[in-house]
Amino acid sequence: MSVKSVQQRDQLGSQLMQQALTEGPLGEGAQKRAVAFLERALQAVGFDPGSKDNKFTAETARAVKEFQAAWGMEATGKLDQKTLNKLDHTLQRTRKHGSACPDCNKAGFQGSIGVGQKNMDAFDAERRLRRLGYDTGKVDGVFDQKTAEAVREFKKDQPELAKGSKSGLVDKKTFSSLAREVNELKHAPYRRRVTEGHAQQRKLDAFTAAAAKKENADGTRGIGAGSSKRAIENVQKHLKAAGFDPQRVDGVWDERTEQALKTFQQKSGMKETGLVGSGAWSKLAKSIILAKDRTSPAQSLGERSAAVLASEKLLKKAGYNPG
Repeated sequence: MSVKSVQQRDQLGSQLMQQALTEGPLGEGAQKRAVAFLERALQAVGFDPGSKDNKFTAETARAVKEFQAAWGMEATGKLDQKTLNKLDHTLQRTRKHGSACPDCNKAGFQGSIGVGQKNMDAFDAERRLRRLGYDTGKVDGVFDQKTAEAVREFKKDQPELAKGSKSGLVDKKTFSSLAREVNELKHAPYRRRVTEGHAQQRKLDAFTAAAAKKENADGTRGIGAGSSKRAIENVQKHLKAAGFDPQRVDGVWDERTEQALKTFQQKSGMKETGLVGSGAWSKLAKSIILAKDRTSPAQSLGERSAAVLASEKLLKKAGYNPG
């Protein structure tokens, strides 16, 4: 079916649903031609209404409820004017960006997705956002308001996406950034060499070590939400050096910082507490090497620095492959 034919069918369906609503909301048990168009529209945005005919069944009602919940509306399971408006808007967006079902679950990113859709791309986006620490609510493939807010927070943390951070849509660039960020967590903790500011870093590390021993109001011990800004900033600095980038080194304990810490703890064979206690700090502190130069102390496994890069270049020049 041509693009023009699809648009004409969508328009006809919207008109028929609008006419049907003059008699009141459509609900379970209704038998009208408009119901078949409602079911086609629901399927196109990813919510399975069952058979597409003129009968408003329990399956149709369930699909309507899922769609309404995604938009933060009261999940009545009935088609009313507000639901139709959102359905028209969502359907037009999916057609425009090529993310309409039944093709929406093919391999590879299909097209920009947003609130009111349900598909595998939405599931993958939610899964990756959650892996990075952003709260998406349920990871179920339903792109709802919570998912959109998580997308906006992620975009704010990405320099190349920040200009579009007001949009909760996931386009190809955002989807690729999510995949890259998650893939960059698949390693053991790194260490980074620092050759300047040793005295200041030692003082800061000693302060952070003391903060890691402090008891919190809830009886736990360690650095987390509500801890000293100075200590949190140093933790973020060390997490970044370890290769688990919290994106910001600003002394604010946010969800991205907590998840970066949990990932570090997991990769270090520790319990994922989300708090920097003495044990976690003793390992995290090692992510920064206070060095005299690029060979003192000697480079060793796990170091990721300009010094290692220089050594790799020399090895290649000598005919060796450092991998």
